[in-house]
Amino acid sequence: MDIYNCRVIDYATHGYLLEAATVFILHILADPASGVWICEADRRDAGGSDSWTPTVELLERLERAGHVKIFGRVDPGGTFAVAIDGYRISEGPQKGKRLNARKTSDYHAPVCDDADTKSGKKRHARRA
Repeated sequence: MDIYNCRVIDYATHGYLLEAATVFILHILADPASGVWICEADRRDAGGSDSWTPTVELLERLERAGHVKIFGRVDPGGTFAVAIDGYRISEGPQKGKRLNARKTSDYHAPVCDDADTKSGKKRHARRA
């Protein structure tokens, strides 16, 4: 996992430990061939909407900051997907590329940038 380009270190050094841990965990949960994590309703805590609210707020905060893109409605009863911007694909035909969550409009067809191109390096260097 390439944590230096996903701002985990930046979050942690500035005291945002919850955000750092969340991005780190999303990298672990994401599909290595796409950089997308699918959260299904039957896998979540059945504690009701009150227990789910902090998670929703955290994911929305990460989305506003441009680190993830959420597809679908984030609620206790639904399935949604989270695309992790800058995720380095490690399997499949896109191997070695980085997920560009901002350009992705359908999580079934994620848009990737070449990790070694000038534009790819420049875009991810700004986030570090």
